[in-house]
Amino acid sequence: MSRIARSLNALALRGLARLQVARWNAEEGQTFAEYGLILGIIAVGLIGAAMALRGEIADVFNRIVSGMSS
Repeated sequence: MSRIARSLNALALRGLARLQVARWNAEEGQTFAEYGLILGIIAVGLIGAAMALRGEIADVFNRIVSGMSS
Protein backbone atom coordinates (compact mmCIF):
# COMPACT_ATOMS: atom_id res chain seq x y z
CA MET A 1 0.00 0.00 0.00
CA SER A 2 1.41 3.36 -0.91
CA ARG A 3 2.04 6.12 1.57
CA ILE A 4 -0.73 8.25 0.05
CA ALA A 5 -3.23 5.41 0.32
CA ARG A 6 -2.30 4.85 3.97
CA SER A 7 -2.66 8.55 4.70
CA LEU A 8 -6.07 8.68 3.05
CA ASN A 9 -7.15 5.56 4.91
CA ALA A 10 -6.05 7.03 8.25
CA LEU A 11 -7.79 10.32 7.44
CA ALA A 12 -11.01 8.51 6.59
CA LEU A 13 -10.88 6.47 9.80
CA ARG A 14 -10.29 9.59 11.91
CA GLY A 15 -13.23 11.28 10.20
CA LEU A 16 -15.50 8.32 10.86
CA ALA A 17 -14.39 8.18 14.48
CA ARG A 18 -15.15 11.88 14.96
CA LEU A 19 -18.53 11.46 13.31
CA GLN A 20 -19.39 8.57 15.63
CA VAL A 21 -18.33 10.57 18.71
CA ALA A 22 -20.43 13.54 17.58
CA ARG A 23 -23.43 11.26 16.99
CA TRP A 24 -23.01 9.65 20.43
CA ASN A 25 -22.83 13.06 22.13
CA ALA A 26 -26.01 14.20 20.33
CA GLU A 27 -27.85 11.04 21.40
CA GLU A 28 -26.65 11.47 24.99
CA GLY A 29 -28.14 14.96 25.15
CA GLN A 30 -31.37 13.71 23.63
CA THR A 31 -31.56 10.90 26.19
CA PHE A 32 -31.15 13.34 29.08
CA ALA A 33 -33.96 15.48 27.67
CA GLU A 34 -36.21 12.44 27.38
CA TYR A 35 -35.49 11.37 30.95
CA GLY A 36 -36.19 14.90 32.14
CA LEU A 37 -39.53 14.92 30.34
CA ILE A 38 -40.51 11.55 31.82
CA LEU A 39 -39.49 12.71 35.29
CA GLY A 40 -41.60 15.85 34.88
CA ILE A 41 -44.65 13.85 33.82
CA ILE A 42 -44.24 11.50 36.79
CA ALA A 43 -43.87 14.46 39.18
CA VAL A 44 -47.05 16.10 37.86
CA GLY A 45 -48.90 12.80 38.23
CA LEU A 46 -47.72 12.31 41.81
CA ILE A 47 -48.63 15.86 42.78
CA GLY A 48 -52.06 15.46 41.20
CA ALA A 49 -52.64 12.17 43.03
CA ALA A 50 -51.53 13.66 46.35
CA MET A 51 -53.87 16.61 45.90
CA ALA A 52 -56.79 14.34 44.95
CA LEU A 53 -56.20 12.10 47.96
CA ARG A 54 -55.18 14.76 50.49
CA GLY A 55 -58.27 14.22 52.66
CA GLU A 56 -57.71 10.47 52.86
CA ILE A 57 -54.00 10.95 53.52
CA ALA A 58 -54.75 13.41 56.34
CA ASP A 59 -57.23 10.92 57.87
CA VAL A 60 -54.60 8.16 57.85
CA PHE A 61 -52.05 10.38 59.59
CA ASN A 62 -54.63 11.55 62.13
CA ARG A 63 -55.51 7.93 62.97
CA ILE A 64 -51.82 7.10 63.36
CA VAL A 65 -51.26 10.08 65.68
CA SER A 66 -54.36 9.30 67.75
CA GLY A 67 -53.24 5.67 68.01
CA MET A 68 -49.86 6.76 69.32
CA SER A 69 -51.44 9.08 71.87
CA SER A 70 -53.66 6.44 73.47
